[in-house]
Amino acid sequence: MSSAIDNSRTRSATRNAEAPAAQAVAVSPQETKKARVTLASVPRRIAGAAIDALLIMVVVGVITPTLRSEGTVKQIRIDAQTGEQIMINPHAELFDIADLLPFLVTAVYLIVAIATLGRTMGGWVVGITCVNAKTGGRPGWAVSTKRWFALFGIAAVLSIVPVIGPWAWLVTIAIGISPLWDRSGWLRGYHDRFAGDIVVRG
Repeated sequence: MSSAIDNSRTRSATRNAEAPAAQAVAVSPQETKKARVTLASVPRRIAGAAIDALLIMVVVGVITPTLRSEGTVKQIRIDAQTGEQIMINPHAELFDIADLLPFLVTAVYLIVAIATLGRTMGGWVVGITCVNAKTGGRPGWAVSTKRWFALFGIAAVLSIVPVIGPWAWLVTIAIGISPLWDRSGWLRGYHDRFAGDIVVRG
């Protein structure tokens, strides 16, 4: 009889000891972290991206005419006898820096802003910030560069491929709105997962 009582007490004590552990497992670290942040909605992220795109267009629009005029002066001379315009470097037009300007401005602006501040001007206006998914701090250079490559680098590579090139920008659009079909509940797009970041309010 005494042995049966002891066994019952032992089983009861074991269940009581296991209960807190089971309760602790019920709430994962991700759920605990998620409860402390407010995720940025997709419409808010799109609004921020639209502001950034407008800002980049303005910068490119201001700089491009200057680059093209400088290039024209350096690449062409006029023959004194015939008055004919002669291209000094016939291949120079193949490497016009003005054609690469949108790509360069986008890369520098987005990579530097996200790496050092966690947000762009558009993100600041709409109130969203990009954070490192592991640390919760600023993304840093590695995360920022990977994020930019996923959003724009892939499209840039595809843009030089015949036939596909004119439609390469659709890749950026598709990746940009990919948080819409994220079923994890974190609203992370393909670029967010690849880079290792989360976009939150604030």
